[in-house]
Amino acid sequence: MKKLTITLSNDLLDGLEGEKEKVLEEVLFEGIRFLKIKRALNKYCDGKISFGRATELAGVPEDELARQTFSLGIEPSISEKTLKEELGIE
Repeated sequence: MKKLTITLSNDLLDGLEGEKEKVLEEVLFEGIRFLKIKRALNKYCDGKISFGRATELAGVPEDELARQTFSLGIEPSISEKTLKEELGIE
């Protein structure tokens, strides 16, 4: 585990309920998680990787990545060749 020291303005911390260190840890965790998902989906949308590979890069299961894809308004990109392969059509 890496230790990170950051300085934040009091205005940013105002209104946070509970132990601020735990809240900030949660915020960082969720932010990094979303960033990994976003980067993986960008590569997927650019056609650089498959959806399966995107789930590996994002570190989430396929159903979670599918929900994120839908919530971000991304339509699945699938080529005719890939579709035929998935359906077992030569």
